[in-house]
Amino acid sequence: MRVLPEVLSGTLMVRLQVYNYAAFIPNRYAVSTSIVNGTGCVVQTGY
Repeated sequence: MRVLPEVLSGTLMVRLQVYNYAAFIPNRYAVSTSIVNGTGCVVQTGY
């Protein structure tokens, strides 16, 4: 976060600026994702 007082100095105002950084790294934990399948995923009937 920062304050920029020189941008609007003609009207005695300041500009507040808030910023954030984000990154996406898909291959960092390659074994952390999996596909769940098999007979345990079948919905049981009769209950």
